[in-house]
Amino acid sequence: MNIFMREFRETLEGYIGILVPEGIYMDLDRLKPGYNFSKALATAICRSACMIVVYTPLYQEKPYCIQEFRAMQLLAEQRMPILRKNDLPSKNLSMIIPIVLRGDFQDLPTKIKEIQYFDFSQFYFTTGRLLRSAKYRNMFQDIAKTIYRHCMDSKELERRGFSQDCNSFVFPSEEEAVKSWGPRTRVRSTFPGHL
Repeated sequence: MNIFMREFRETLEGYIGILVPEGIYMDLDRLKPGYNFSKALATAICRSACMIVVYTPLYQEKPYCIQEFRAMQLLAEQRMPILRKNDLPSKNLSMIIPIVLRGDFQDLPTKIKEIQYFDFSQFYFTTGRLLRSAKYRNMFQDIAKTIYRHCMDSKELERRGFSQDCNSFVFPSEEEAVKSWGPRTRVRSTFPGHL
């Protein structure tokens, strides 16, 4: 997974880095032993224009993943009406961009199925190099366009006076997040890339 995450981030930064000066935030601290949720992570999610979720069947088994997902949903519930009211281009785009890396598509959680996701299930960790495939290059272009649109619309809202107090934003409780996620789908053991 770390191979994919590193390569995914590097590739996406190549696409989006020339368009959005803020760069891409990735929660590297959580990937280290002994990590605890921090105020900094809640603030970073609040300040983000959108969020990429890399989904594997184990995603829904990790409460902190579900809490991050729910946090962005709550932010979207606040921001989307304002985007629609101001008739900005990202008004119909989800603020959560799912990347399905592994899993049986019939067993995807409803929360993931409800959003147009990008299928990276054929990525093999042994081959690496996402840019070798025209299919993945096209997906990165689409992901970058979505992020760019969200970033530009966020800046436009700031210009028009909308601001959000991200310093007071907190994660939803684990209980609330799990409840909003709904029933967990069963985790099937699938060979990577074979669904």
